[in-house]
Amino acid sequence: MSKNEDILVELLDQTLKLRFVPHKFQLSLAKNSCLGENNIITVRTGSGKTLIAALIARYWYEKYAKQDKLADFKVAFIVPTRNLVSQQIKVFEKAFASNELLEISENYNPQKIFCSFWLRKIIFLTPQKLFNTLNQTNLTLDSFTIIFFDECHHTNDKHPYNEIMKIYYSTVFHKTVKPLIVGLTASLGAGKGSPYDHLINMCANLDCKTVSNIIDHDDQVDLDTNIPSPLTDTIHFIDLNTEINSIKFNIQFICSQLGLKVKSKQLPKLGHSEFEQFIFDTNKVAAIEMNRDLLTVVEYLNELNLFYQRCEDFPLEYCIEKLKKFVKDSVVEEPTTIKSFCMSKINDFLIELEKKSNFINPKLSCLIKMILKYNKENSRGLVLVRTRHHTKALCEYLNKVNDLKENGISCGFLIGLGCVDGISMNENQQRESIENFKNGKFKVLVATDIAQEGLDVPTCNYVIRYEFVSNEIGTVQSRGRARAKHGQCILITTRGSLNEKRENENCIKEEMMEQALKIFNAIEKNQFLNEFNFKQAKLLSMIRSLSNNYNQIEKILMDSSRVDVHCRDCSQFLFNGSNLRYREPSYFSICKLFKDNMINVDISKQKFFCSVKSCGKELGRLVQIRNSSPLYMIDIKGITFKFPGNKMVPYSKWSGISSQISIQEFK
Repeated sequence: MSKNEDILVELLDQTLKLRFVPHKFQLSLAKNSCLGENNIITVRTGSGKTLIAALIARYWYEKYAKQDKLADFKVAFIVPTRNLVSQQIKVFEKAFASNELLEISENYNPQKIFCSFWLRKIIFLTPQKLFNTLNQTNLTLDSFTIIFFDECHHTNDKHPYNEIMKIYYSTVFHKTVKPLIVGLTASLGAGKGSPYDHLINMCANLDCKTVSNIIDHDDQVDLDTNIPSPLTDTIHFIDLNTEINSIKFNIQFICSQLGLKVKSKQLPKLGHSEFEQFIFDTNKVAAIEMNRDLLTVVEYLNELNLFYQRCEDFPLEYCIEKLKKFVKDSVVEEPTTIKSFCMSKINDFLIELEKKSNFINPKLSCLIKMILKYNKENSRGLVLVRTRHHTKALCEYLNKVNDLKENGISCGFLIGLGCVDGISMNENQQRESIENFKNGKFKVLVATDIAQEGLDVPTCNYVIRYEFVSNEIGTVQSRGRARAKHGQCILITTRGSLNEKRENENCIKEEMMEQALKIFNAIEKNQFLNEFNFKQAKLLSMIRSLSNNYNQIEKILMDSSRVDVHCRDCSQFLFNGSNLRYREPSYFSICKLFKDNMINVDISKQKFFCSVKSCGKELGRLVQIRNSSPLYMIDIKGITFKFPGNKMVPYSKWSGISSQISIQEFK
């Protein structure tokens, strides 16, 4: 009997201690990891990768118990998004007692994680939590027996998965005792060059010399017999009607008028990334030059561009409501001439829009038709959208549609953590939304890409991507959310759109992914190892170089007290940089002068604004963390930073300034 067969028999024996019976293909996929080899496990969505992980963990648990080394047994199961942590724990409860498992929630800081680590056998957490704990406590990677990377295709570039593996290579790679690495994914990705080369890169990033996938014919039959596979995607192409084209033409005309007021050259095409880049670049120049008129025009151009993009996908009444809110929030006591001109153009546009109150968006009509078509007694439907605004707009709209209400179809929504543009969701709200979807309180869940990976709802029988196309991995992952037998996957998009082009490219890349895996399975082991070792050597060299550079950068971070924070629009001083604090993922001001004198607070909106009468720029939101007093969360897009030498620098993301100055953590 071979070593592999020994392992398989041993695994079958172990099922007596499990609360589930593994399928044959799951046992086959677990073998390499049970032999002690770092391993990537790839199999289509819905095939029970977390069950395979639980099986592997239980195998090693029993092995350590037999050797009387159970005190040393520690496992980290890393999940890319927090909302999936509790779902994975429930799966592991089929193999372990619940008191051996620990969920690291949002409220755990690195010190608490370090203390809790020694109390349980298996911890479930996000990569950022583990990365922070490794950097801020004495916890080391060689403390773990196994590290599972769920959705391991993220292990590239600057993703926290890759940052953890850089620590692995820097600290434990050359040691005798180091954790077993297990990657789990349904889609390896195709990368930017050769998909096979991309696969080798991922193997090198994870220090995995084996990739377990379905090769054996009997395993394939077992998979196809026991695991339902969603049908291929159906695409519904929508032609824009004359009403939408008329609205878009009016927006283009207004934007050209606004551009002339600041002697701008011909504007880029609205609705495209070039226009967004133009807005970003012009806003940065205006902030540095303290050109207030240009800042005002850019603000209105940005809002019109948002309307231009939304009117294709959103209910028109929602678009009008957002624009009216923008106008209302823009009102100041002493407007400049340019501001008055911009407001008059927007108000004229709103008057024209009111005449189109009976307009019905053809995309929304298609969405409603698809929901009604696939609705069954115990069905669930997932609608994936591009932005938080999509989730809010569509959820509100669908809950008002009489045809859906008459069929008992109610909608909920799911977005990522934190607050963006006033739309927020905390960890408890995420869990509640997912639970309501699972138990049927919501028959439809409208969600951003946070639900594209890992969400496991067995009754979900259709997934609709509403103008949402990411990459080839996203196409595979979203299809896998249709867990029910004969699950349906639909894409609704404008005919001839960029999304149509992307989807066609994704289909080609998906085939290339499968081909890369076939090449891996067919290639001589020594040839693969030569290619792997070459990639790994380059990776080690790069990590050493980055480590040296990081140590130099860490030493030259500027003291935050040397930087002042100003209003981005009027350049009014707000507070000194020493009063900035961060609490992942947000930044706050603790300056009393700022709170008392430099801002106007609107309690009803939970927002605060620049106190200069002719400005009124929105600077951030009031938030509460547990039972704290209101905290002043700063919007990076509302402020600019004044460096020594009177140099004004605006940033679009907090990562820009946090890499320049030292900012204390919020205690």
